[in-house]
Amino acid sequence: MVHLHKESIKLLGQGKSEFYRLRLWMTVSLLWFLDIGSSAVSRFHSSF
Repeated sequence: MVHLHKESIKLLGQGKSEFYRLRLWMTVSLLWFLDIGSSAVSRFHSSF
């Protein structure tokens, strides 16, 4: 998962258009959110 974020950051630096950069940021943010959310859910379930 972390490797994917690093690749996205690398692409982000190469992004020419502002729209492409914005879309990439949204995608990365969504992936981070899902990643954090899923780990939080698994921790929550394991506490029961």
